Amino acid sequence: MIKKSLLVLCFSFLLIIGCTIWQPGEDPKGKTLISEATQVVESLKIYEKEKGELPEKLEMLIPEYISESSEIVKYLIYSSDKREIALTYSPSWPKLGQNICSTSIDEVEWECIGYV
Repeated sequence: MIKKSLLVLCFSFLLIIGCTIWQPGEDPKGKTLISEATQVVESLKIYEKEKGELPEKLEMLIPEYISESSEIVKYLIYSSDKREIALTYSPSWPKLGQNICSTSIDEVEWECIGYV
């Protein structure tokens, strides 16, 4: 009986620890998406330099600046007026909930928060 209780306690502890393994944006999926989103921000800067203004929609970057096969656009919320871009995604297992990471187009420093 003690062995079973100890096993349940250890499993519960590992489950709790596993749920706090990554900070928002630091999980494998988040790192990949932030990297891809950073490339989109760089594409926005190139577009602005060449055309004199930011595009109204991210879709205007396809295919000249972003590949048609890129799926990153579906994770992004973009505001040309505010010069900001945000990324929303469900983090890698074992984390639950949603993460939102955002940055300014001018200074690419991602800030992420998570919620359930």
